[in-house]
Amino acid sequence: RMERALDTLEAEDLASQETLRRFLGRTRKLLGVDKFVLVDENGIVYTQRSTASGLSRYSFLAGELTGPTISTLNLYGAKKQAVLAIPVEGIFFQGAEIRVCFIHIDIDAMLSSLTLQTSGEETYYNLYHRSGEGLTNASFGRLQAGENLLSALKDADMEGLSYSQVEDDFAAGRPGRATFTYQGIREELCYIPVEGTAWMLAVLIRDNVINSQISSISATMIR
Repeated sequence: RMERALDTLEAEDLASQETLRRFLGRTRKLLGVDKFVLVDENGIVYTQRSTASGLSRYSFLAGELTGPTISTLNLYGAKKQAVLAIPVEGIFFQGAEIRVCFIHIDIDAMLSSLTLQTSGEETYYNLYHRSGEGLTNASFGRLQAGENLLSALKDADMEGLSYSQVEDDFAAGRPGRATFTYQGIREELCYIPVEGTAWMLAVLIRDNVINSQISSISATMIR
């Protein structure tokens, strides 16, 4: 959708900062995102309402963008946002080439169309940053929205896989599975990385779920 939006950019939209801002505002509304942004070769960031250097706020602008990337903004705030960026070629504005296009989108809004089925409050799904910080406003078993998953696991009675191994898996973006007892309930945690992001998709399975179902749940995670 971002590429198709750029295809509608006309010469008159690039005539001045005012016309470019109107284009960015129209496109933002059309895509239903918080921001639609262009960045030129000098690191100047163009939005509907401002023109400024964005190197300090957007770390991915420090190097050359060679493909689509997804990062997280305001990770520890109330309104977490995903930043989806793509490289751009062949567009020039005021003598400088536009190199990057990216959008801001509220993570909860982005995931609103994703249906994650649960089974009688015995199975829970959620997305986490590799730091353990939750990316949604959903609860996860006995964890309330906003609680750090890895911090909570420090208080759990781990079986087999240790807490440090789970922490290392998250940091490295490796899939894994751990069994533990938390607040008196025995649970199984399965997690896999979300490709192209620093996110982990986690599934929490209560002990009373039949063990034979775990493989099918894992297959659902991968899909």
